[in-house]
Amino acid sequence: MPINHRYPLARLQQALAAYPLVRGNAIFMEYVLIKDLNDQPEHARQLREFIGDLPVKLNLIPYNPAPGAAFRAPAAHDVERFHRALIDQAIFVRIRRSKGAGIMAACGQLGGSKGIAANPA
Repeated sequence: MPINHRYPLARLQQALAAYPLVRGNAIFMEYVLIKDLNDQPEHARQLREFIGDLPVKLNLIPYNPAPGAAFRAPAAHDVERFHRALIDQAIFVRIRRSKGAGIMAACGQLGGSKGIAANPA
């Protein structure tokens, strides 16, 4: 992602590792699955590497497409495959089910179709 040029993931990882958590608490992370961009088994392995030993609870969010957006949502079976790959790697993960997509009110869609770039990367 372009923001990682200014804020590298390695710096984020260091900050998360240094964050003082109360014993038993976890860091909540969200991972948006985008079809053919970050929804493959190798991406699940990379996510595991990034998380490392951090106490993480992960929300897995299938991308919510909007008119004019360059990205697409992964198929349900691909979401389940990715979910299983994370569970198999001992990551606490939940799939966040989308609500409101039919009326363009799902997460990521609330801005409407105005200003959506054809290729935001």
